[in-house]
Amino acid sequence: MIIVKVILNIIKNCHEAAPPKHRVFIRTEDFKDGVLVKIGNSGSYLPQEVTSPRNHGLGLLICESILRNHGSKLYSVNSSAGVEFSFS
Repeated sequence: MIIVKVILNIIKNCHEAAPPKHRVFIRTEDFKDGVLVKIGNSGSYLPQEVTSPRNHGLGLLICESILRNHGSKLYSVNSSAGVEFSFS
């Protein structure tokens, strides 16, 4: 259930950061013996100096900690669509 809260927090962050009338997306892919989750938005980008979710605020820092405790890591990148967060 805690992973659901992580996903909801990332969705909320992406929604709040997206410009009006832009979309939030959620994608999943097979990854090793599990699933790769990608959540992002269209139209907002991370500043170039941002290389870690730690620079995004307390909510994402907590998400990163929860994922690390579950053997994963939270990644954030600028994609062709906007900003994208991913974890497996």
